[in-house]
Amino acid sequence: MPSYGAPAGAGQTGYAAPQSNGLAIAALCCGIGGILFAFLFALLGYVGGILGLVMGIIARKKGQAKGLALGGIITGSVALGLSVISSIIGFIIMTSIMNY
Repeated sequence: MPSYGAPAGAGQTGYAAPQSNGLAIAALCCGIGGILFAFLFALLGYVGGILGLVMGIIARKKGQAKGLALGGIITGSVALGLSVISSIIGFIIMTSIMNY
């Protein structure tokens, strides 16, 4: 009498679950938003830059889309730099106005 077991490969779907790139995309969006807000409202530039930088580094370590993660790191860094420059310019302008 033949034995009827489970067919070979039973329970396997045959494909891997798709990898999510959500963190890398969020990093890039936060970095771009930080750049846009750097001169309008420096505090939002700082927040967007820090979020973009941190999420980009985490996404890169998780192996998500390397281009998007690197874009998040770069745009986050640029947003932080522009926010610092904007804060310095704003401080200079405010101190010169107060001196008059």
